[in-house]
Amino acid sequence: MAETDRVNGLIGTLGIKAPCRAATTAPVTAVGAQTVDGVALVAGDRVLRKDEVDTTLNGIYDVQSGAWTRSPDFDGARDVVKGTSVNVNEGTVNAVTQWRVTSANPNTPGSTGITFALSATAFGADIAALTHAATLKALPVGADEFPIWDSVSTSFRRLTVSSLRSSAYVFDGFTAAQQADVLADTEALDVRAAIQAQIDALETAGGGVLEFSRGTYSIGAALVLPAKVYLQGAGSANTVIKLRNASNSNILQTKNFATLTLQNKWLVSEGVPTGFGFDGIRFDGNRANQTVAGGVAIYGKKYHIGYDVQIVSCKGVGFYSECAYKGGEAVPDDQPEGYIGKLQVWESGQENVIYRGPHDQPIGDIYSALAGQDGVYDGVVFDGKVNVYQGITYVNGTVHSYASTGNGVVCKTQMMFNKLSGEHNYRSGVIFETSSANWIGAFYTNVNYLEGYGNDENASGLYWNFENRVTGTNIGLCRHSVSFASAGSIYNTGHGLTIAAGVILGAGVANGTAFKNNADAADVNLKIYNFNNAADVAFNSVSSAHCHFALNIRDCYLSWLNSGTSLYNDYKVDASSNVVGSTAFSNTGTMAGTTDTYSVKLVHPGFVGLSQYNDITRTILEAATSTTVTHNGFKAPTAGEISVTPIMDWAYAYDPDGAGADTAAQIPRSWWVANITATTFDAVTNVAAPVGGLTFKWKLDI
Repeated sequence: MAETDRVNGLIGTLGIKAPCRAATTAPVTAVGAQTVDGVALVAGDRVLRKDEVDTTLNGIYDVQSGAWTRSPDFDGARDVVKGTSVNVNEGTVNAVTQWRVTSANPNTPGSTGITFALSATAFGADIAALTHAATLKALPVGADEFPIWDSVSTSFRRLTVSSLRSSAYVFDGFTAAQQADVLADTEALDVRAAIQAQIDALETAGGGVLEFSRGTYSIGAALVLPAKVYLQGAGSANTVIKLRNASNSNILQTKNFATLTLQNKWLVSEGVPTGFGFDGIRFDGNRANQTVAGGVAIYGKKYHIGYDVQIVSCKGVGFYSECAYKGGEAVPDDQPEGYIGKLQVWESGQENVIYRGPHDQPIGDIYSALAGQDGVYDGVVFDGKVNVYQGITYVNGTVHSYASTGNGVVCKTQMMFNKLSGEHNYRSGVIFETSSANWIGAFYTNVNYLEGYGNDENASGLYWNFENRVTGTNIGLCRHSVSFASAGSIYNTGHGLTIAAGVILGAGVANGTAFKNNADAADVNLKIYNFNNAADVAFNSVSSAHCHFALNIRDCYLSWLNSGTSLYNDYKVDASSNVVGSTAFSNTGTMAGTTDTYSVKLVHPGFVGLSQYNDITRTILEAATSTTVTHNGFKAPTAGEISVTPIMDWAYAYDPDGAGADTAAQIPRSWWVANITATTFDAVTNVAAPVGGLTFKWKLDI
């Protein structure tokens, strides 16, 4: 229970006592006003007396003109226990300190010995600092500085208040003129040094957040971002860090970038930064006024890029990230996993994004637009070089490339994509590259959703929405449309491509080929529509083996072209077309009918060729009982796979003179097929055709 001294206004507790003005540093004679620890005490001051040889004299006293008296909250057996604390406000040695009772209970002032020990200082200084008063007095400190004892060097050093912050405000280091320039977006002053000083101070303090207000920050050289420092803007629409004219540098780069890149370094002990990042900022490279320059260049790991970062108008590469291929380190700072929330990059002179690690780092969204302003460059490149860097990582959101002068997205390393999209790029929309001397290869890459639209923007007829050149690509769902004179939509030359479900739409003139396969072990399920221009092809099997194709083809000019060798494939093809002059099947290669299996249904009014339900009149001539039909098949069908339906299916008698009068009784008519080959069959009836012949339709269902 607390005890209240109503005369002196003191509330005494066993835990913490009212503060003292000063504390002794040696034994004193407790009589009258005197100086203690550099403090001139006067009557009424509270003082901690703690250094007496006779420890029964220790305690808290009130200074008097005569003998000092024990303070009312520290003068009885119920006032103090082991652990009772008291703060001291002033003094050369003891200023801003806290002391605690260390003697065993019971503690009775005046009867039992009471001892004190230092428990804390206001700035967390080492206790040993209190024994170095002379050194401390000789250390000059400024208004924003304070001394702290360094137990390693056994000396005092100065720290600024700002060096202990976990966050800082960028304008704290700006002049009034610099601040006004930023807020007015006039870009008259170079504020790079002021920003860098704040970043360096946070690095000295062990890391923290540098907060930016709205405005345009004009810098004449790259900002250098060290480990554990995070830049937080007021939103990419509000906070802009922009290169000044003729800066010819990156806008931002990580510490040691130039010495680390391409060196296969991984560990923090090797100088690799970790734990840094930025958000809410637009980085502007001012491309029109540079001769050489990049954008944001990172070598590091475990970094964090937030959900509102834009990088625009860089002379070179917009965003570059690299780290070595190693992993599995035990030290937390040496683990790779960081995060990219949402990154928007556009109008770079070269590639918008080159990602070369760190591996195992999740990525939210990357949006690229108009890469290659100064030449033919790809939009987004995921790169991996053996024993140097490796970008194996996981894209949880979307990677989208629009209108690059080169390819849209190029993957040269193993990846996991949620959604991958290429749109209106001047070359191919998405390419998965195989390995070479320069990269690892995108083997066993997985894409949940693949989208392509209108790539090969300059209508060269050479490029595709998607090119797969690697082994083991797995695509969950794809949707493509073609609107230019491109090579087509999907071209596969990689072993083991899987497409669980997909739709390909032809939407323009000279769409090319919807799906072209020149590899084995593919398992592809596609719907292909409207490749209906002359020379358009829905499905071209160049050279396929051990593949499964399930294709639903509608209104295409040539539904199926076999231009190579087919071995041990399983074809499930359902095709129809209303395109006049369209062809179901064309074989310019070799179909191995004895090894391939087929479940083919081609019902097409308008087809000239295989698997047709033909509105073009086929006729058994007058007086004849059969005619030969060319079906252009890839193998000889069975009789059960051919059906013949006459236009008029009732019975007729033979009229040999053509006068119209029957010369014999009505005879029931029946139909069958005979003489079946790989390309033809005979349609046969038991009764000769009447005057004008006998018309029929036929259907081949393999």
